[in-house]
Amino acid sequence: MLKIKKLAVLIFCVFIIVTAAGCTNNTDVSSTSSFVPREPYQAENVVSVNDFVDTDGDFKYDIVSWDGPKGYVIVAPQELNDSAKILKEYYVDASLKIQSSSTEDNKIVLKIDGELEEGEIKVYLDGKDLIFSAGHSVSLNSAVHKYIRTAPEYGKATIFELETDFSSTALDGYKYVWGDEFEGSDVDFTKWSFGLHMGGTTKIEVSYDKNVIDVNDGRLKLHALRFYNPERAETEYRVPYGVATQNKMHFLYGYAEIRARLPLFSGAWPSFWAKTDASLKVEGNPNSFLGEIDIFEVFGDNIVKPNLIKWYGDKTDAMAVSYIDVNEWPWEDSEKQATEYHTYGFEWTSKTITMSVDGEPYQTFDITKTYDKRETMSSFHEPIYLIFNNHLFATDSLTSRPIIENNHNMLPYRYYIDYIRVYQKDGVGKLYIDSTDDSELYADRK
Repeated sequence: MLKIKKLAVLIFCVFIIVTAAGCTNNTDVSSTSSFVPREPYQAENVVSVNDFVDTDGDFKYDIVSWDGPKGYVIVAPQELNDSAKILKEYYVDASLKIQSSSTEDNKIVLKIDGELEEGEIKVYLDGKDLIFSAGHSVSLNSAVHKYIRTAPEYGKATIFELETDFSSTALDGYKYVWGDEFEGSDVDFTKWSFGLHMGGTTKIEVSYDKNVIDVNDGRLKLHALRFYNPERAETEYRVPYGVATQNKMHFLYGYAEIRARLPLFSGAWPSFWAKTDASLKVEGNPNSFLGEIDIFEVFGDNIVKPNLIKWYGDKTDAMAVSYIDVNEWPWEDSEKQATEYHTYGFEWTSKTITMSVDGEPYQTFDITKTYDKRETMSSFHEPIYLIFNNHLFATDSLTSRPIIENNHNMLPYRYYIDYIRVYQKDGVGKLYIDSTDDSELYADRK
């Protein structure tokens, strides 16, 4: 897979094009050409991202006495080695060793238990041994992260039993191939990169600092904030970079699903979308346009909207399929739904792309049709990468959408993702993965 340096990614990905439905803002973040300086707003009344408790990811556990971890050894099969390394790093002072088997009396055992359902987790003491067991490697990894989140001290252990919602199958015949449960303490840069897939404006600053992009409590948390930058007085808001699988995971055909809560308020622009990558074009398909699949966008209201876009040439000539006829998913109570988690998915085959909410399909695009005078849909048969954004509409966004200036009291806007899971059928489509750790590219993140 093509590796692209951070600077090149940022330069290449900046879009400054206005579209009615595409995920691209219109003004470069550094532009001040037509802006009249103002007095900075009073920040003392701004709500912090920490002034909110989301209990959806909470779980019950007990803290018990334990002889470990010093003097113990981690016993794990090869397929659980990554989970074992996470536990070893947490107990770094204990100098734990990882082994595939051991006759030691004091063990930390990681195992897949065939008697458990895939989503079941059990962490318990068996004599002196601490046992992590689950019905699947993904669930086992979640068990290790959940254990660490409880921050047990030396001489103590956390024990719990849970039934998670993980399943290695979805729809008919689809099998799990890639995903992130967001159980760690930060973004996993073996799976994600940051990109300026949606640019800023004079008022809107784009950042990848932890106050706008963070992982904790088993969630990827994207915050759109009221923000004052003393070095750039025009700034009024801060939003996160796009969190994308670009250069990390691309796939062709399959089913992808997230569980998330969305801000459904005036000025909000959260999205879950995808783009094709010219570097991975399928042999025989002319790359006449870049394809964009908007699994959903929220345009400052309480309606979830899907879309397909064909970007031709210099991207000034875009064809949005939604200009024809697209179904939408309305939520009746914005404030209620903005605190609830729902699943959002899309199934992609060689003939159709279908969007769903909570397992209920509501929009299908026939990608055997061209929708315009250009007789090609080739890029909707090319590998895609996935993107999360939590953007805003401000008065300088040059849009007719509801703007954030009408709803300051509701900030910060929180877009929380519980998990993302990608499934494919055996022998259908393609999957490209590069697990290189790129965390050094974001060493200045604070």
